[in-house]
Amino acid sequence: MAIMRHAPQLILTEIMLPMRSGFEILGAVRGLGLMASMPVIFVTANASEREMDRALAAGISDYIVKPFHLRELALRVDLALGRREAALAADKAGAKAGAKAGAKAGIAGSGSGSGSGLLRASGMAVAA
Repeated sequence: MAIMRHAPQLILTEIMLPMRSGFEILGAVRGLGLMASMPVIFVTANASEREMDRALAAGISDYIVKPFHLRELALRVDLALGRREAALAADKAGAKAGAKAGAKAGIAGSGSGSGSGLLRASGMAVAA
């Protein structure tokens, strides 16, 4: 899959595509297990609340209804990338704190290993 060869930071895709739906693309990317924190933005002409709810429940970051202004798209992309960076920084800080706590427990002899924190895998992808 082309996504595995590149390191993009966001997926921006239409929902209604000729070969695959945006939901199928989302499922395929999430199925790789690499993109837990990957922002996914759907762009569509479908303004129904039901479809928007379905997309948000599937885990997308944003839902943009056409027609839209390019400035709106740019702002929403910037916001999604900012949230991703904040989440990755929080994960890194949490893992670092967990590793320090585990190391202290190991030094004191009360731990049973290195105490490394659980790291959430994340990656990047683009779908056209």
